[in-house]
Amino acid sequence: MTTPEFDGSDEQAPGLTDAERDEREYERARRTRLLLSVGLVVLFVLLLTVLAFVARIVTPVGKPNADELPEGLTWVRSIYGWGNTEDTQLYGPSDVGVGPDGTIWVSDSSRFQIVGFTPTGALKAILSQGNGAMFPQSFDVAENGELYVCDFAHDRIVVLTPDNKVVRQWKVQLPMEIAVRGDRVVVGSRAGIAVYDRQGNVISYWGQRGSGPDDFDVVRGIAIGPDGTIYLSDTQNARLKAYSEKGELKWVYPSPEEMKRFKKNASLEETEAAKAPFQIPAGMTFDGAGRLLVVDPFEFAIMSIDTANGHVLARWGEFGERDGYFGYPTSIDYDPARDWFVVADTANNRVQIVRLPGSGGGVAAAVRRAWGGPLWACYGPLVLLLLAIIVAATSRRRTRRAASGSEAGEAE
Repeated sequence: MTTPEFDGSDEQAPGLTDAERDEREYERARRTRLLLSVGLVVLFVLLLTVLAFVARIVTPVGKPNADELPEGLTWVRSIYGWGNTEDTQLYGPSDVGVGPDGTIWVSDSSRFQIVGFTPTGALKAILSQGNGAMFPQSFDVAENGELYVCDFAHDRIVVLTPDNKVVRQWKVQLPMEIAVRGDRVVVGSRAGIAVYDRQGNVISYWGQRGSGPDDFDVVRGIAIGPDGTIYLSDTQNARLKAYSEKGELKWVYPSPEEMKRFKKNASLEETEAAKAPFQIPAGMTFDGAGRLLVVDPFEFAIMSIDTANGHVLARWGEFGERDGYFGYPTSIDYDPARDWFVVADTANNRVQIVRLPGSGGGVAAAVRRAWGGPLWACYGPLVLLLLAIIVAATSRRRTRRAASGSEAGEAE
């Protein structure tokens, strides 16, 4: 007959009374609780260290104080380039776009390339077809990450992957602006609009150069609404317009009659309400709250637009070279995951990332920002800290039960 081995547990320890076993259990639980307490302190210090590190890396050196910025605008960071040499600095960036992964794409057309940056401003990719082989006047980023590029110098649209492969291309005369949404591609030129499918097949087109309600004089901003409405900046005519996908004019603001009134009063001392709302409206985008935003280089501002009639609802920005100020901004795009706007601050040779009030679209967007932002580095220590707290609480209850049992045994 084989004798079972003794494993050292209280249950198998010979000669121990129930009270002694309870006392041993109490001491063991007390030591465990002490170790857990030390572990909690270590985890808490680690969490604070990670938070301090994250705060340091996401706060740019020289960040302006809130009271130094234009009213309502929050500055996040500026991107001037990807190196210390002249050829690694942005020069007159003409267009910006945000990829589905948060990549910030910038048209560095003076060097015939599009540069991609991470949300923190580090270099990610440079897209180019060779010196002079592609002149990226403007571009837009589709939902699948492909870039639709207006190659102005070669009269074509070029579709690129984020790793610089040409997917397709088609001929378009002097393309100046482009917007992609769903299966539609809208291209603007000096004198009109053309709507294509994603393969480059024309669906509709309209327009001629002029100043009449249906005329155009350089389209420099396009945004496609959720219902398919095409909003655009008729830049040299200093107005905004809205069309159906088939080219039916919904509204134009200011109208030709209103423009005549503005010009008539231009030489008089008038109130702000009597001034023309735009000088040369340019890039457009929608934010997370469904607002239409447009930048005006000569107003040095971002404007919120009423999609029902084109009227200006709010505006942010002032002229200047300091961070948070603009020097002839020409393009804007919105990152819904981070609730920020990327602006081509052209004359200041940089891209600025800013936030505006009321743009996030609710609690869901805030949760996405928190989960996908730099605070992800804190999630690991935070989860470990919560688990340690749960284990410590459980151990404390066991200790109390053991202590109660020991006292009961002594009483007997």
